[in-house]
Amino acid sequence: YKLIIMAMCKDILRVMWRVLTLSGILLFISCENGVEEASSSYVSFEIANSQDWNEVTKGQELNNVTLRSSGFGVLAYYTEDDDWSQAAFATPNFMNNTRVTSSNSGKSWQYAPLKYWPHNQKDKVTFFAYAPYNGNLAVSDVSGSKVDFEIAQDVDNQKDISWSNSSTMNLNKNVNAVNFTFRHALARIGFAVKASADAVSPLREEITMTIKKVTIGYGAGATGGFYTSGTLDLNNTTNTPAWSSISGSTSFSLDPANFVGNGSSGFALTSENSSETQRLNRDDAYIMVLPQDFSSNGFRLFVEYEVSLLSKNQSVDYHTYTNRGFADVKLNLEANKTYIIYINTDLKSISIDDISITQWDEDGGSVVIPGIVPEI
Repeated sequence: YKLIIMAMCKDILRVMWRVLTLSGILLFISCENGVEEASSSYVSFEIANSQDWNEVTKGQELNNVTLRSSGFGVLAYYTEDDDWSQAAFATPNFMNNTRVTSSNSGKSWQYAPLKYWPHNQKDKVTFFAYAPYNGNLAVSDVSGSKVDFEIAQDVDNQKDISWSNSSTMNLNKNVNAVNFTFRHALARIGFAVKASADAVSPLREEITMTIKKVTIGYGAGATGGFYTSGTLDLNNTTNTPAWSSISGSTSFSLDPANFVGNGSSGFALTSENSSETQRLNRDDAYIMVLPQDFSSNGFRLFVEYEVSLLSKNQSVDYHTYTNRGFADVKLNLEANKTYIIYINTDLKSISIDDISITQWDEDGGSVVIPGIVPEI
């Protein structure tokens, strides 16, 4: 009878541990002549010091310092003594979108309530993580290790999404800390501009071109073409994000509020002071896009601009006109890469010189595309 009672007691303890540990309660219960308890070691986290962690949000102004306060989200699954592959859960039952932040420059990471490792060394917990943290992530948005994600059409509201591609599966209490390494799951597009040095007309003292708007989309009107949503599988240790259920069609635009200098009238170029290449978009105003292959059909880039002509002997405009140029850009937009489109102008029309393709922190290759064709 004693053996039967002990066995029943251990089963009861395991069930109670599974219930109480979800609320962070450390459980100590005496049973007959033995003691069963949850481990006194709580779950802690570390972040790998890699290039990918330095910019997991969309621009340099929203760097890891900001992310330490905004945090990353953790989904964790207690599978008893089964491996993750044998006992995957529909929803995370150990940590369900728990926010993890740092208040000491990343030396340690905090979350609440604390979770404690199972006392039984054979019991396992599997962890997945994404960044930055999304407090609106509902249980319905999580299926197994997959998270739904939607791109905001307004660039000011866009966020990057990164996933930890390090192996954090089937861990137990002997782990010093759960170590995450994040990689970008999106691509980002920026723009740079330059005026030709010989763009001065002998009949005019100065020509000024002001860029008013930049739009990327598909087709003549550039009204769609880019994906708007998809499902990201966090259970992925490769360097390429595992996207599925990708859908939607939209275009994206940058206006003066997104330009360097926040000029209300636009980004002005003159032959006198704009022969050097200048960044058009602010560091926190890249266009974030889901990975998408435009290498065959291409997407269309529109540049709306205004040209002001000054007379040689007067300091006032005597002619101003607006126009719009476009080019069809053929690129395979890959995750974790930055695409900078270089716009060149003679201050009367616009063309594209080049597109540079780099890792977000490392140099890459480049590809040349045909020039922009002005609309008449």
